[in-house]
Amino acid sequence: MFKQLALLTHVYNAAPAVARQVDSWRVLPEDVLAQIEILIADDCSDIPLSIEKGHLPIRLFRITTDIPWNMAGAKNLLRTQASAPWLLFFDVDNHLPPEQMALLTHALDRLDPANLYMFQRSMEGGLVDPHINTFLVHRSIVDSVGGFDEDFCGHYGYEDVYFHHLLMQRKIDKVLLNDICYIQAINAATLDLSRDMSRNGQLIQDKSVQGLGTSASQIRFEWHEIGDYGKA
Repeated sequence: MFKQLALLTHVYNAAPAVARQVDSWRVLPEDVLAQIEILIADDCSDIPLSIEKGHLPIRLFRITTDIPWNMAGAKNLLRTQASAPWLLFFDVDNHLPPEQMALLTHALDRLDPANLYMFQRSMEGGLVDPHINTFLVHRSIVDSVGGFDEDFCGHYGYEDVYFHHLLMQRKIDKVLLNDICYIQAINAATLDLSRDMSRNGQLIQDKSVQGLGTSASQIRFEWHEIGDYGKA
């Protein structure tokens, strides 16, 4: 069946956050599951991620080249492997309750593919700023900016800011969906890698001043799809 929506997330040493997502997806109604595909990139975690997918439409990919802060690369892998026109990117520690996922799926036909959609976010019972890496976007918009810039990979920061900068250059409107709220409860932040932002801070300045687009060289790593990784 034709899939309307791809759920796309990447993981590094965050198996408990994935387990929470899977538990949530298991209770989605069949009409919602029929419209979605779920793609997860395990970005060279120390212990390879495993999932008991059951009836869920999950595909799991393992990146085997160890590149620190490879978020842009993982997103490019996911977007090129997905088939759906709508792409829902989210950090794995941002969780959308099942009833909200159903609401979003049923609303897709009423959304404008020329916009990028952001979501409310709740933490410890209160609203906080929407997450820059959790958004819904039509494939045509991502393709128009050439995907995600892997020149930022290997160092921390700004690859997400640069993606939104390129959208702003193209006058893509960002729309906040007030009735759909992600919950951030499990902290899956990476704590064992350097967060020095100086190199990428200079890179985004250089790219912005020079009017450069997204890096042409993409998916700069070895990867494979994990075939039989869960119980049928």
